[in-house]
Amino acid sequence: PVAQDPTAYRIPQLSFDKGKGKVIEMDRMRQMIADHMVYSKHTSPHVTAYVEADLTNMVEWRHHNKESFQNKYGEKLTFTPLFVEAVAKAIQDFPNMNASVDGRNIIVKEDINILSDKARNNKLKTDDIKGGTFTISNVGTFGSLMGTPIINQPEVAILAFGIIKKRPEVITTKNGDVIAIRSMMYLSLSFDHRAVDGFLGGSFLKRVADYLEQFDVKREF
Repeated sequence: PVAQDPTAYRIPQLSFDKGKGKVIEMDRMRQMIADHMVYSKHTSPHVTAYVEADLTNMVEWRHHNKESFQNKYGEKLTFTPLFVEAVAKAIQDFPNMNASVDGRNIIVKEDINILSDKARNNKLKTDDIKGGTFTISNVGTFGSLMGTPIINQPEVAILAFGIIKKRPEVITTKNGDVIAIRSMMYLSLSFDHRAVDGFLGGSFLKRVADYLEQFDVKREF
């Protein structure tokens, strides 16, 4: 007989009063996402770290270039590819973030395949969650200040970008500290503590924020 894993999650036999109301059956995609998320929470010990980044330079660059970009390519100039670029550069600096867990082994991936979270637009396909090595979720697009994302198994981390919001901030200049209006954003990284310790997770997250803040305003698109 197969020995049962004493640490395995077992659904308790409880009876809940779920109340009355309109019954909406989950479609296949919603069922798949729900199963995947529940499995992830019971598989990975989630830890979420937060930093904030000053995106003022990036915001101003986009503002000055969005019209010419639209005229040239017929597409809106969004922040998403700039976020992806910063994440990819940070992964190159910290390759152990680009990994998955296989039992007692950690597989560090050679390629960088970033999944953009399309579930909110009902565009997520089965193939979209296969072979990915790192996932980002732009929760700011629907107004969230920040989020605590759930890891997309078998990856070891997922990064959420919050809303970009103008706030008064204290900044240091050659003439001393001043209060200025800056475009700020929170970043939140959920990582699997089996494979990523706090130092690695925090260092990676800070590096992403650094790349965003060091955005070259003279760059061409």
